[in-house]
Amino acid sequence: MHLTVFLHFLKRVKLHFFNRAAQLLWGYSASDVIGKDVKILFSDAIIASNDFVNSIVNTYSEKIVGVRQEILISDINKNEKSVLILLSEASYGDDQTFTAFVQNIEVELF
Repeated sequence: MHLTVFLHFLKRVKLHFFNRAAQLLWGYSASDVIGKDVKILFSDAIIASNDFVNSIVNTYSEKIVGVRQEILISDINKNEKSVLILLSEASYGDDQTFTAFVQNIEVELF
């Protein structure tokens, strides 16, 4: 299943939107994650080893926008999954928001 996952978070890295495809991919309900730190979606090991993920979860880091990356995520059961992610940025007034477009990478053998 190749659904596009949308995550929307504010500069403070709190999740603001978590669509149905995101719920299926990570296993969390929207009510479980809305208002929580985006770190909930990644393991500590992934955060420490991947500059792109680290920039997403760190409030004060400059985000890497406009570049598609292959990264690992951790679902609710701590299973790692490979995904493609593209981060976009929007600013209005003093507010800065980010939207992550995520696609699960599935390999089907025969």
